[in-house]
Amino acid sequence: MDVQRSEVRVPLRDGRWLAADVVRPAGGAARPAVVVQTPYGKEKLGAVLPLASARSGLEFRDPERTALVIADWRGYHGSREAGGGRPAPHRGEDGADLVAWTADQPWCDGRVAAWGPSALGRAVIRTAEARPRSLLCGIPVVCAPGHFYEDFYEGGVLKEAHLGAVDALGFDLGETVRGEPLSGTEFHLRGEREYRPEAVDVPLLLVTGWYDVVTARTLRFFADLRARGGPRARRHSRLLVGPWHHTAVDRVRQGDLSFPGAAGAAAEAARRFLERWLAGTREEREPAPVRYWRMGEERWCEAETWPPPPRPPLRLHLYPDGSLRERPPDLPGARSFLSDPARPVPTVGGANLPLGLRAGPCDQREIEGREDVLVYETEPLREPLAVLGSPTVTLTAATDAVDEDLAVRLTDVHEDGRSILVGDSIQRAKLRASTARPVPLVPGRWYEVTVRLPPAAVTFLPGHRIRILLAGTNWPRYERNPHTGADHHDPADAVPARTVIHHGGDARSFLSLPREEGAASGARAP
Repeated sequence: MDVQRSEVRVPLRDGRWLAADVVRPAGGAARPAVVVQTPYGKEKLGAVLPLASARSGLEFRDPERTALVIADWRGYHGSREAGGGRPAPHRGEDGADLVAWTADQPWCDGRVAAWGPSALGRAVIRTAEARPRSLLCGIPVVCAPGHFYEDFYEGGVLKEAHLGAVDALGFDLGETVRGEPLSGTEFHLRGEREYRPEAVDVPLLLVTGWYDVVTARTLRFFADLRARGGPRARRHSRLLVGPWHHTAVDRVRQGDLSFPGAAGAAAEAARRFLERWLAGTREEREPAPVRYWRMGEERWCEAETWPPPPRPPLRLHLYPDGSLRERPPDLPGARSFLSDPARPVPTVGGANLPLGLRAGPCDQREIEGREDVLVYETEPLREPLAVLGSPTVTLTAATDAVDEDLAVRLTDVHEDGRSILVGDSIQRAKLRASTARPVPLVPGRWYEVTVRLPPAAVTFLPGHRIRILLAGTNWPRYERNPHTGADHHDPADAVPARTVIHHGGDARSFLSLPREEGAASGARAP
């Protein structure tokens, strides 16, 4: 097939222009087009994210039937001269102008779709919000619109490695984000005001993974799109969730596990989505609104909503002997660990941007023997236990400091001993009631805190164990707590702190697992 490549300037409504490359079949009839907007340089689309492999992510596109237009963002690379200080919320207007220009070209038949991962996907959503007439659908991958406090702080703790990776990609947010450690400030509220699912009225295919950095936000956006979007967005938008991390969508290998049954699923879903909305090809059966990968069973499932209807959660109580049981402890007891910021527990996989960090479902055994990590686990399960949704861990704790963090990891322990991460999270104690209003701890006094883990779809199989790990650090994923009450870590002032976890009696310490409707508990009662 003969391909024609050309570099063009796309005029914008304010008289400026975007630098773009057009890749299309030479000659022949006019065709639909896919537009991509990138901050990383249009010449580098072979690595859409600098952290990704050489695959473009555009394998779903039929190069004989569609044209491709790749534009540099205003103010970036070839479009640097068009910068003009226009803020990100106006990126949708630039996207709308790009769609309109593309639709008017003689090689385009007027039908246009938008595609992009991560930052490029945010531009897809911005463009959809602007409602250009010729945009028929969009495929935003591993992204969610708006900027929320939770994008940078989890449980009140700075997502240090994530922020460092974002800055390394050239977005230069570090100083600003570090200066805004509490929610409810104008900086964070301004980002939330940019969240407008009601403005979208084209079908979107949202693609994310259980180890993505924006999984929860993507799930929320899909729910809001279906509830508040325009009629076409409500009726025809779709969600695909695989076993992937942020820069490994469609790959077989994820962390320490392989998922051959999920490989290529996002590209295939995108191909069908474009066939439906650009070519007008209807499938015999309309796809379900939600398609997700259920880990453990290693298969695709479909649902009308996420999460599917649950039954009451399963509570597994923490015991002083390190066990997890359905029955609460009869007698009180306690365990403790010393959290030293100078000797943090390292991050091992999870929902990370893999810039110096591993990502995905990784084996946690390398940290489980540390004295500053408490391990709790069930007996081997007798029956499968399907968990769909966001688990939580509620702890009754005390410390000898005025503040501390409680870092939790949930793992699936295989029969061969591997302790595979399902999800991890953290909570800063002084922000346990509100991330807007810190309340220092009274050393030695009990307090209760709940740590919310990321959403998951996992079946713990018979013979496997459910395990949680408790510590005061998970670094560099999360910033270390100095235990002085300060918002950020300073090695000159940071001190160790001892944490006591209380069990039984008046103390409540338990893991809560959202079960699939009709599922057995699977846990063996002693």
